[in-house]
Amino acid sequence: EHITHLDKVLTVIKESGITLSLVKCHFFYSSILLLGHKVSRLGLSTHKEKVKAIIDLLPP
Repeated sequence: EHITHLDKVLTVIKESGITLSLVKCHFFYSSILLLGHKVSRLGLSTHKEKVKAIIDLLPP
């Protein structure tokens, strides 16, 4: 089912004349890091390293 949806999306992108950079495309990953957030089938969550950096900040 996922492959069928992916095929439809890529077909529409191709028909629209949009080009994709294969280096920047992520297919068949269970989760990815995007703009400092973890994106998965469960939604968005904060990245552990970003949270740790904030927790480790010293007060001014």
